[in-house]
Amino acid sequence: MTHFRPAGLARERSAPAFAASILLSCTLLWGASAHAQTTAPGYSLTPFATGTPIGASSPDSIAISGGNVFIGYANNSDSAGGPGFSTIAQYTTTGTLQKSYVMNGGNDGLRVDPSTGLVWVLQNQDGNSVLNVLNPVNGFMSQYGYAGNAHPDYSGYDDIVFSGGTAYLSATNPADADGTVLYSASTTLPATSASSPGLIQLTPVLKAGKLSDTDSLAISPDGKSLLLDDQGGSGSRTDGNISSPSLTIVSVPGGQVSGVINLKDARGNALSSDDTRFVPTGSKTMLIADTSKNTIYALSGPFTGNGAYTATKGNGFAGVGSLDLTSGVISPVVSGLGSPHGLAFIPAAPEPSQAAALGIGLLGLAGLAVKARRRSNETV
Repeated sequence: MTHFRPAGLARERSAPAFAASILLSCTLLWGASAHAQTTAPGYSLTPFATGTPIGASSPDSIAISGGNVFIGYANNSDSAGGPGFSTIAQYTTTGTLQKSYVMNGGNDGLRVDPSTGLVWVLQNQDGNSVLNVLNPVNGFMSQYGYAGNAHPDYSGYDDIVFSGGTAYLSATNPADADGTVLYSASTTLPATSASSPGLIQLTPVLKAGKLSDTDSLAISPDGKSLLLDDQGGSGSRTDGNISSPSLTIVSVPGGQVSGVINLKDARGNALSSDDTRFVPTGSKTMLIADTSKNTIYALSGPFTGNGAYTATKGNGFAGVGSLDLTSGVISPVVSGLGSPHGLAFIPAAPEPSQAAALGIGLLGLAGLAVKARRRSNETV
C-alpha cells in the first residue's frame, strides 16, 4: 500500500552559525589512520561538510543546481518505509550550510528538475516508496504516490534522472527476468490535496533480464543515454539469477539497450559501482558522499571534460575512479574511503561573455572619464 502525507511545509531547520567551521584538513582527521585517504597525482581531497552539526548521518545522494548543493542524509532509517526520518541539507558550493529539511522515511535518490528548480526526493527505496518534491525557495513540499506500476510491495525506486522533459526512475529488487527496472514519468506534477494524494503515473521502460540488483542512474553528456547500475549478486531474485557488477546503457526515449559495461579493476577483478557521473565542461571539483564516515569530501584535480567517474568498493578498494566506458576498467583517483556512494560535480564558474566583458570595459572607461572631468574642474 502506498503511504502519503498531505502537501505542506517540510520541517525546516536553520543553519547553525558554526556550520562553516567543520572544514578540517584530511591530515588532522585521518593522518594517523591505517586506512588514510590517498589520491592520484594532481588530485587533492578535503572535507566539504558533515552531518554532525545538524544531527544527521549516512549521507548518500548529492544534487547541485543554481549554486546550491543538496545532500540527502538517510540517518540509518528503514529503507522500506518503517520508523525513521531523513534530512535534506542545503549548502552553498563552498560548504556553508544554509538550511535543512526533515522528512519521514529513508532517502536514497535526490535530483533537481532543471526545468523548474524543484528538488525530487525519493523515499523508501526498498518498499512503500513515495516521492517528495521540495521547493527550496519557500520550503513548501508536496508528497506523491505512484500509479501504473506493477512493482511488488517489497520493492521501490532508487534513483532518478531528467532528460527531454521526462523523469526516469530506477527500480530496486527485481523478482525475476520480467521485473521492470526502469520507468519513465512526466515532469508535470499532478494536483494533490489533503484528501486526494497526487499520483505519479509510471510507464515501464526496461525489464530486468539478467539484472538482479539495480541501483543508481547516470545520464550521458548528450542526454541520449542512461547508465543503469547493477551492483551484482542475487538481490531479491526468486529464480536464483546471480549477476556481475555492470552498467547497462539504455537509449532514451526509446529504451533500447545499446551495451553492457562489466566493471573491474586493472587486474580483471569485479568491482561494484554506486553513483557514476560525467564531468561537466570545465569542472575541477567533485563532491563524494562517504556514508560510513558521515562526511562529504571535495575532490579537486585535472578532471577531463565528459569523462566518467564512479564510486566503487571491492577487493580491498573503497574510493572513486575514472571509468573506461569501453573496457569497464576503473582506475583509482582516490582510495581509502569508508563507503563511497553519491557523487556530483560542482559546475565551473561561467566566464563572462564577450558582450558582457565589453560592457564592463565601457563602464570602466566611462568611470575614468568622469574622474578625469572632476579632476579638471577641481584644477580650474
